[in-house]
Amino acid sequence: MLPRKMRNTLFDKLSGVTMRPFFTPISARNVSGLAAQVLEQSERDFFVNGTITGHGSCPELMAGLWSGGREAALVDDRMEAWLKIAMGAALSQENRCPYCEDMLLSLTHGAREEHVATGIRTRQEGRIADPAVRAKLDWARSAVEASNSGLKRPLFAEEELPEAIGTVLVFSYTNKISDFLL
Repeated sequence: MLPRKMRNTLFDKLSGVTMRPFFTPISARNVSGLAAQVLEQSERDFFVNGTITGHGSCPELMAGLWSGGREAALVDDRMEAWLKIAMGAALSQENRCPYCEDMLLSLTHGAREEHVATGIRTRQEGRIADPAVRAKLDWARSAVEASNSGLKRPLFAEEELPEAIGTVLVFSYTNKISDFLL
């Protein structure tokens, strides 16, 4: 990983180039208060990216997006985080958000679930050995179409359902905002 100063400099410079011309991203170096707390936690637990900083003009919204996404998808709880991240990658692929797809597939690889990441990337999820994982990836993909009856038949234990729904909600939103901002 790049040293922090270099990462922040690259992020500050590249974000301004890639964001829409009417949008001024917050600088990771020149922020305070709630926004600084969100960026600090994001950097520690995930990484700072334009989808998060794109909400910098409203730190409360930025904090809500970050904490909701972190708690729903990035933390091992009732479901393992790698599976929720893989579900997000499949959904991102379906939503045609290559930025999110690449980011989430790299995290799936990082969790040592290379076979799952490769299955998603190549759209050959049938090669994933675990049928429960395949079914959950298909369920996440089905969230793209609100009328899809697959969403009405969740494959999750009752205690997993809030995390599964939260994962689909947060990544559906971040796919759209990333497409807009980046």
